[in-house]
Amino acid sequence: MTCKDTSSLISEMMDHDLSLTKRIKVKFHLAMCRMCQYYLSQLSFLRNMAKEIDHVESTSCAKQGLSENARENIREAMQNHR
Repeated sequence: MTCKDTSSLISEMMDHDLSLTKRIKVKFHLAMCRMCQYYLSQLSFLRNMAKEIDHVESTSCAKQGLSENARENIREAMQNHR
């Protein structure tokens, strides 16, 4: 597998479960490739930071007095765009 193939699958596995075959291929490639390990690390970091920002914004919205219904609509809209 190439790094291009692996990076695509790494991105895909952030949002969906991969088949057993694809997971094995990714793990095998990651065992040998530091650049793809770094890519996975960076992508995981960015994903975690986005979740943290989402949490902070949700908390901030609550402090500003948005109704629970408005907050739920915002959460749903964000979920639909992921």
